[in-house]
Amino acid sequence: MIKDSLLPKGLKPLSLPDFSGIEAEQLVSVLKKCEQGRGEEVLKNFEDDFKKLVQSDYCIPVSSATSGLHLALLALGIAEDDEVICPTFTFAASAFPILYQKAIPVFVDSDEDSWNISPEHLESAIKARLSAGKKPKAIIIVHSYGNPAQLNLLLNIASNYKIPIIEDAANALGSTFNQRQVGTFGSIGVFSFNRNKIISGGAGGCVVTHDSILADKMRYFAHQAKSKQDYYHHEEVGYNYGLSPVLAEIIRIQLTTLQARIKKRKAVFQEYFHKYNPETTFQKEIDNAFSNRWLTVLKFKEPKISSPEYHHVWKPLHTQPVFNRYPYFGNKESEGFFENGICLPFSK
Repeated sequence: MIKDSLLPKGLKPLSLPDFSGIEAEQLVSVLKKCEQGRGEEVLKNFEDDFKKLVQSDYCIPVSSATSGLHLALLALGIAEDDEVICPTFTFAASAFPILYQKAIPVFVDSDEDSWNISPEHLESAIKARLSAGKKPKAIIIVHSYGNPAQLNLLLNIASNYKIPIIEDAANALGSTFNQRQVGTFGSIGVFSFNRNKIISGGAGGCVVTHDSILADKMRYFAHQAKSKQDYYHHEEVGYNYGLSPVLAEIIRIQLTTLQARIKKRKAVFQEYFHKYNPETTFQKEIDNAFSNRWLTVLKFKEPKISSPEYHHVWKPLHTQPVFNRYPYFGNKESEGFFENGICLPFSK
């Protein structure tokens, strides 16, 4: 039994937005630009700054990371009954867009170190689905809690089987692998600016890619699938997934403060590490990886006590009623995270 003194007292918000440094005059200025019909200019400024920050060729601002994942699946042509591999240890929004397309999620469990999708289980899942006559059409990789996945191994596996990768980097802005921003390694990467993120607009997201064809497809579907005629002409189902120019400007203003914000997260992680070590194990940064430590998660080495005073880590998706009929590959590693793990607040 874990001593009560080791558990955080009082359920605090995990991560609150930080809008410090944003002046009223800046918001008035962007509202005036919108009044003048210059909203696209504001969005273009955001796109340019974000592309430069993450070193991506294309950036499409969207209403949320969830909509960004949906656009990624649309751009890759994922359709009904196609199979898409997804980590089981993630927030449900990583997998819901697969169901939007009436496709089939194939859940893969985590490695014990990074808590991200296991390369070993991934390859086992691919081989099993190929043996069943079903080749997965895409692989979603999630950088869990901002901690980079084992990209070197995962990319090699995906390349060997010629399966495109979508990186869900919703929590991982500022996290790197080999000094390169995660979310820029796969065919498409997705970021979030939700109200609990390091950089926040209160809502919003973006998708990035180095592929001009994929970029054009995602922008097309994000804006009601309007064809290029000089009148409204639609040949496919489109979506209203664009980002508000006002939110885009709020996010853009914060981008220059990213490293300072990560430094604060790292400091909080170190405080927790010294407090809870050695009774617990933490997510490990793999070799050549840098985690922004968006949130601190840990696992007790013995069963934790039942208490309402801490946040649960994600409940594995393969155990959730909405997903439990879909294929799963792993050794229940994520169930151990859920049973013995907690998520600690950055907000104090």
